[in-house]
Amino acid sequence: MHPFVRTAFLASACAALIAPAVAAAPPHARFDGLIGTWSCTNIYPSAMGGPARQTRTYARVGPSSVSMRVTGKGFERSGYLAYVAATKTWWHPFSYPNGNWAVESTKKVGVRRTYTGKYFNAATGATIPVRDIFVTLSSTRFTDLGQYQVAGAWKTGYSGTCTKQKT
Repeated sequence: MHPFVRTAFLASACAALIAPAVAAAPPHARFDGLIGTWSCTNIYPSAMGGPARQTRTYARVGPSSVSMRVTGKGFERSGYLAYVAATKTWWHPFSYPNGNWAVESTKKVGVRRTYTGKYFNAATGATIPVRDIFVTLSSTRFTDLGQYQVAGAWKTGYSGTCTKQKT
């Protein structure tokens, strides 16, 4: 499985903490609020979106990227949030242990960001359009609405609210 693809979901969650006040900060500073462990509740549990209760862990892996790991009962997803200064693009590749993967990107910063891309199902070989809408609620809370497109209509795959755990 391609390492870049494994990071997409994490990137989406990481981007959720980028508020307008830090939009002018260097890319590495934009990740500072994400570093740590988050408790998340997903009101649409699914194989793609994960169980109702999840833990997200973010760690710095370089000056312009962080790794993300999402775990829950019988669920795991790994990815990255990476900023490419040359194109001013945030990339969010991620993957699942069963070979499924997704990659999304955005050029937006601020309280609300929409990442768009594609999701690959390893069992069927099919890809579908996906998007994640991240909304920063505070420095310790964000939402992540994940959707996929079927027959031209967007369907909700997961809807999570994450709260940063005290360290």
